[in-house]
Amino acid sequence: MDRASQTSMRPWHEGELEVQERAGVRQEADELSGMYRRQIPAAMAGFLSQQQFAVLSTADENGRVWANLIAGQPGMLEVRSLNQIVLLPGNIETSLPTADVQHDAAVGLIVIDFSRRIRARINGSAHIEEDGSIALTIAQFYGNCSQYIQRRVIEESSLDKPGANSGVSHTLSASQREMIERADTFFIASRHPTHGADASHRGGKPGFVQGAAPERISFPDYPGNKMFNTLGNIAVNPAVGLLFVDFESGRTLQVSGRARVDWDRDRSAKFDMAQRVVDVQVEEVRDTEHATSLRYRFIGYSPTLE
Repeated sequence: MDRASQTSMRPWHEGELEVQERAGVRQEADELSGMYRRQIPAAMAGFLSQQQFAVLSTADENGRVWANLIAGQPGMLEVRSLNQIVLLPGNIETSLPTADVQHDAAVGLIVIDFSRRIRARINGSAHIEEDGSIALTIAQFYGNCSQYIQRRVIEESSLDKPGANSGVSHTLSASQREMIERADTFFIASRHPTHGADASHRGGKPGFVQGAAPERISFPDYPGNKMFNTLGNIAVNPAVGLLFVDFESGRTLQVSGRARVDWDRDRSAKFDMAQRVVDVQVEEVRDTEHATSLRYRFIGYSPTLE
């Protein structure tokens, strides 16, 4: 097959290609392109229908990107067909970002089972149904390895009713920065103007994310799957959304801002295993004390981090 034909078959957009090239993994990335599927594998349907934790990437009317917690009871995700998954509000206790979806149909969904350290990513377009459900038609489905997922189990559900309201600000308070710096897990939402949205997971030892200032967050980019979906999106569109979850209290912290990738090796060398550092300029913060009633017990760090 000639080079032009190979290029036309790649699933990557220009930002992903740029980052893959700069990182020196273009060939390895092309070898992984077979991971993408156009529908849910039948064997994954049962897994998805039992999950209670997911993150949805959306954009609001101002162009700000958000990573939204989707939490509730088993059955909150319905695999209506191998080409469509539906988020059912009757089984979801968190607020669904229906206004965002009505404004921009491109969404990304990551579904994660912390106890088994399994995650799946689903990207596509969504619409709101009459009952308020979000129906997502799949453009890309792929599994991710368990790398950097900390093992947790659902211990109980709080009797506190999840809160729909959140405090909004444009900088991080001392309490919010402290929450960020003790996190071992967070989620990042990103999007490309024409290739759609994505939601991704990041994990590390507490302190790997730094609330460097009230208006800035920094975190290392560890070795991953070499596809660079998130960093590729940032190369084209710096708008991102971050989600931090306090697994013991149910509090969430959502940050929308603009990201920049720092390729300075001296700086990344200050973080164990890091290859780059990502800086996020904070634009808006949403702090919800009781976003979910789910409470998790920490079991252990990813073996990658031991």
